[in-house]
Amino acid sequence: MKKIHFMALSLMAAGYTYAQEVPTTVTETTELLPAPAQEAPKPEPKIEVKPGGRILIDAGYFNANEQKDKFVSGVAIPDARAGLGVRYGNWKAKVDIGYAYGKLSPKDIFIEYGFSKHTLLRGGYFVHQFGMQSATSSSFKISMEEPQSNEAFFNSRLMGLMLLHQKDDFMGTLSLFAEGEIDEAKF
Repeated sequence: MKKIHFMALSLMAAGYTYAQEVPTTVTETTELLPAPAQEAPKPEPKIEVKPGGRILIDAGYFNANEQKDKFVSGVAIPDARAGLGVRYGNWKAKVDIGYAYGKLSPKDIFIEYGFSKHTLLRGGYFVHQFGMQSATSSSFKISMEEPQSNEAFFNSRLMGLMLLHQKDDFMGTLSLFAEGEIDEAKF
């Protein structure tokens, strides 16, 4: 047993001696290495506030010879929205209120944190992304048919949390949401 301990200690001592750096002296042929660059301090993030909004206008002019009472020219504003977006570092918040068909209603009211440029966590009242079809605006639909996941789950805006990861050709979401009276809330 003593021989095993002696051998183990001898091997550790031999390894320790080889692990030591060989001291060097500065000579004319030795290059001096520059000091390691210190990382510049990151600037403090600034608050960015951006107001936003949109107005949808429908207009039609009919010049019919018959049934003039059924083809009436006119202009309508079916949807108008006003909102505010705030960004601070990895945090983002958005409040959007809409006016449509004579009623005010909440549209997007959420706060989100971006873990990276590919992953975020969003909480509030918003459209949960049950596929690429619901990840776009109504003006930019990617297909003519609704995917089955949208048919099964899509209920416009819902109160809840959503974890989103999107990188290259992969998009995955995990949503926790509640249905309730806020869906019918009108101001």
